[in-house]
Amino acid sequence: MGMQKVGVLVLSARHGAVYVDTLAVSPSYRRLGIGLRMLRWIEGVCRQMGEEWLEIATLKTNVPALRLYMGFGFCVFAEKKRSVILRKKVAIQ
Repeated sequence: MGMQKVGVLVLSARHGAVYVDTLAVSPSYRRLGIGLRMLRWIEGVCRQMGEEWLEIATLKTNVPALRLYMGFGFCVFAEKKRSVILRKKVAIQ
């Protein structure tokens, strides 16, 4: 059996934060907790890097993504015409 891509994740470090450039889960694998697991993993990466902020942007119309991110503790940091930038403070251990 061949491997299937179930998601994509791209991160970058900028201005004292880890920024999620891309977080996507394939449609047939959505609502299985994969996005939440990816966010938990990213938060761990932030801690290891010593970064205190995690940032992500999404379209205002992407209600499932907004629900996921805000349920994980993100808050609106900045608004643009069609999108929002969300930010979460990461507890450094």
